[in-house]
Amino acid sequence: VCPVGTICFHGQFIRGRYIGEDWLLDRDSREYFVSHCPPAGFEKFRPTFNNSYLWNVAQCKPCGLNRYIVNEEYTCQPCPVGSVCECPEDEDNPGVRICTLNKHKVKVNGEAKEHIGSWEADPSTGVF
Repeated sequence: VCPVGTICFHGQFIRGRYIGEDWLLDRDSREYFVSHCPPAGFEKFRPTFNNSYLWNVAQCKPCGLNRYIVNEEYTCQPCPVGSVCECPEDEDNPGVRICTLNKHKVKVNGEAKEHIGSWEADPSTGVF
């Protein structure tokens, strides 16, 4: 069976949908599961049912425009008001834009300005 969010050929697992994903084979169930998402701009979608994590249907999803993620332990967050999020196309995954928050700029009247100091992420929430 082809896992959700992967590319298969004749029902055989080939790779994850996005370059940079890591998938592992569970020895007991013989099912593949996503262990890590690409290092920037992706969150691990972790579906649940009756408060149980459905590890075998987890997948990596891009955050989308004007959203960032600190690391895969957190969820994608909207770029804060007044921040400058830069969203170039991901070189490894065409069509996917990876947004990062420029820690040293702020928007003033809609224009990006250099900022003394920097935005910092709260380590307990992943929110700037």
